[in-house]
Amino acid sequence: MLELAPLPIVLRDTNNWVLRANKEFTDLFGFTVDEAQGRNINDLIVPEELWEDAERLLETFKGEQRVEVELVRRRRDGKRLNTSFVAAPVSVPGGEPEIYGIYRDITDRKKAEEAQ
Repeated sequence: MLELAPLPIVLRDTNNWVLRANKEFTDLFGFTVDEAQGRNINDLIVPEELWEDAERLLETFKGEQRVEVELVRRRRDGKRLNTSFVAAPVSVPGGEPEIYGIYRDITDRKKAEEAQ
């Protein structure tokens, strides 16, 4: 199902380690699936000066809350993106809790808003 989704999606554990990512996620951020899996999401796409904010966001998931926010994230080439991020914790019977996240590039929209 993850591979069929038309939006960039990542599944990670509650310690921020990428468990699975679809092609749209890796295309948006410039990584291959193999490069993304098994890495900490902060190391991949969070600008260093925003790591503290990312850690606070992670605490929200531990409270089993759904999150919908706009974030600045970083591509592999260093380019920054404005993203819309929707995520929620999911539980797999007999497994560890996981976080399902969907990203959408809203950079063009943000530039248009700033130009007004």
